[in-house]
Amino acid sequence: MKQVRSLLEHEFTTLEEAFKNHPKHRCRTRAHAILSSYHGFSLKQIAQILLVKPSTVSGWIDLWFDLGISFLYDGKRTGRPEIYNEAENLQLKEWVDDEPYQLKRAQAIMASETGKNVSKSTIKRTLKKFNYSYKRARHSLKNQRYESDFLDCQQTLADLITAEEAGRIELFYFDESGFSQKSNLPSAWSPKGEPLVMPSYSHSKRLNVLGFLSRKGTLVYHTTESKVNTEVVIEAFEHFISTKRLDKLTIIYLDNASFHRAKRFKEKCYEWLLKGLVIMYLPAYSPELNIIEILWKKIKYEWLSCHAFITFETLKNSVKDILDNYQSKYSITFS
Repeated sequence: MKQVRSLLEHEFTTLEEAFKNHPKHRCRTRAHAILSSYHGFSLKQIAQILLVKPSTVSGWIDLWFDLGISFLYDGKRTGRPEIYNEAENLQLKEWVDDEPYQLKRAQAIMASETGKNVSKSTIKRTLKKFNYSYKRARHSLKNQRYESDFLDCQQTLADLITAEEAGRIELFYFDESGFSQKSNLPSAWSPKGEPLVMPSYSHSKRLNVLGFLSRKGTLVYHTTESKVNTEVVIEAFEHFISTKRLDKLTIIYLDNASFHRAKRFKEKCYEWLLKGLVIMYLPAYSPELNIIEILWKKIKYEWLSCHAFITFETLKNSVKDILDNYQSKYSITFS
């Protein structure tokens, strides 16, 4: 009977480790077969255990005798050669960088330049080798800001977050956002060919929300259906102060909107400073530093249902329900 009758100590240890822990199934199966043969199982018994043919097990044992431990691992397999060579792959990447919105132009140019007609799937596979993916383009204000100011503020915020975690201060982020029936609707599941259709309104009232959010989950908000101006912002801050015990230094970060820089607002900042409330400004064009922006995005695109936009009253009630139940039904975990 064909059998592996002896194993050196290092061979047995390697086989056992491969059988128990190797990430590839083929390697574990082969190691299992050799160990089973060593322990006296017949070819037929091993084949039944591993759900293969006895001839397969026999071949594995032959390879073990010929190659030893290296037989466990697959060698490099040959496959269909790539259509584009390395230089052509780089040329394709350059054409896609020039016009990233569609692949048809790059596909046509490559066919003209190389004489090789390939499918769009082949082009996609080539781009994936460069770690490219197809995703939605985004608006960004990065090119308008001073990067040094952004990095300095980022470091300051990191220090303040450490102080907040130690219980020395409270840190809040302030911003305004508006909700109307003309807002972009969130995504929704519906049968193919039957997209969910909601009424469209050329004119709609607007619910403005002025919010204060901390990383620890505290949310204080103020709403108005009138236009946001300096007096409304001051009213929101007075509301915040009335709901909070300012028993420790409280810092509020906000952006550079005109009504945040108005003379009347700055006069109030000195008054609030005496109460332990410090107003600090984010660098221009740095919305990603203001975590309350994430809250507005969550509400508009995830938490509000499409049906909330049927009437202004349902929209207003839905927004207030989310804000009132922040942290209980709705929450965000900040890293």
